[in-house]
Amino acid sequence: MGEKTGQEVTHSLSDSFVDLEMSAIYPNYEFANYNISTDVIYTVDYASFTLVVFAYIPEDCYFSISVDETTIMEITNQTLLDHTLVHNGTQVHIEFIGTNDSSIPWQGFLVRLFGENINPNNTYHDIIRSKSKTGLIVGLNIRNEFYGYMQPMIDSNNNEAIIS
Repeated sequence: MGEKTGQEVTHSLSDSFVDLEMSAIYPNYEFANYNISTDVIYTVDYASFTLVVFAYIPEDCYFSISVDETTIMEITNQTLLDHTLVHNGTQVHIEFIGTNDSSIPWQGFLVRLFGENINPNNTYHDIIRSKSKTGLIVGLNIRNEFYGYMQPMIDSNNNEAIIS
């Protein structure tokens, strides 16, 4: 029996991401004589996942989805169309265990993942400092929003100073 494994790490500077995981043949028929194991890791402190599952799992085969090592779905001999799951965590594990019987057909699976960062303390920021001929600019970029301040340079006579 064959093995198809993979791990995908999603690095995102935004507060949300979208991903699509599927068997190689979905929705076409193939024999279910191999295993699939894949991990999707969203690199934030904590996220809310919405998973929409389409799966055609034949008899004697096993399909499961776990979030942070907690199994949230496991099925066998079932068809799911547009089945929605919501769970919090940072890692999704999808597994299909096939059969040794190479005559069992199946159509595969498709899982749409929507992740959203729910940790308000997780901020991505850049500090921006710039000195110009007429002042000092200090800024902070937090989650793609810029907050800045311009301080004009003034000499002792209350005139704008030129910085060289």
